Amino acid sequence: MFRVIKNMLIVIFIFPLHFWEAIIVVCWGLGEKIFLVLLVSSVLLSFLVASLHAYVLEFDLNRAVNYLAKNYNSSYGLIPEVEGGNIFWVYSDNYLAYLVLKYFDPNNQTLVDIAENISRTLSYYSQTCDFKPLNKFNILGGSIPYFNASLTFNLTDYVRVDLNNGTDVLDPRSYGDVAFLMALYYYRLGEYKRANDYFEVGARMFDGVGINDLPYREGEAKGIYQTYKLGLYVAACKVLGKNIPNVVVERIRSLQAPNGGFFTGYYANGTIPSGVVTNTETTAIIVYAFSPQIIERFFTPQTSSSFFNFIYVILFLFLVAAVIIIIGIIKSMR
Repeated sequence: MFRVIKNMLIVIFIFPLHFWEAIIVVCWGLGEKIFLVLLVSSVLLSFLVASLHAYVLEFDLNRAVNYLAKNYNSSYGLIPEVEGGNIFWVYSDNYLAYLVLKYFDPNNQTLVDIAENISRTLSYYSQTCDFKPLNKFNILGGSIPYFNASLTFNLTDYVRVDLNNGTDVLDPRSYGDVAFLMALYYYRLGEYKRANDYFEVGARMFDGVGINDLPYREGEAKGIYQTYKLGLYVAACKVLGKNIPNVVVERIRSLQAPNGGFFTGYYANGTIPSGVVTNTETTAIIVYAFSPQIIERFFTPQTSSSFFNFIYVILFLFLVAAVIIIIGIIKSMR
């Protein structure tokens, strides 16, 4: 229902704002009342449409996708960890980039070709280096995730892989990303209660600024919030039908760099730490989280009662009311 209403609004509102102006000009000669009603309607509709765009077009995902595509290195068949870098991660960077480039716009052959090249490279290293893709991010592509501690392996001097095949099991109560990924995993299995339980574990770590988990409180990245965990928070919200806090969207929006990528971390005051740059993994996760056409490839999301649905209904009802008022005035003048 909401998709139908949304499509109607797109057809009625987005391109025909000039159509409303034309009607006002034409109706000027029909009477002052009609003109005033249409004038007020036009102004209100313009305001509401602008508000709708502010929420729906949260930031420029196309620039983020282009960031990934332009960083593709055809010599390696992979995207480097950072812009202009010479270190390439098979998992998880290029696996995540593959998902985004493959499904963000299936009609964009350039993106699809890069994705397929990356896929062939992933298969090549998996076969020649004899490793299984045991990774926590597998669930984003619809396959079985692994939540053991991660270990890093050098496949060549420049190509590496991060596998979740350690002996210890990651505790979702300590790692926000693990909590959200486990929520997605159990949701896909149809175990909705467990999915919601793990989601709540991760959601409680959000302190109004970022995901305040163990890595934030201890270790090398102490005091630095990790952007990709907000992306996983958003993805879990969308799949499980939870409301996405506006502050999360605003925070992510503020972290998009001029080059289109997303900074990997930030301080509590919103500033970017020295040495922190954009990277492939973070950017790919953010694009994934805000791309329903990708998410719906691997999940059947719950219907959300979020503000997005609310504003679509309000706009639709406003349209109906405006039409009724206009028709009533026209009939009364006959």
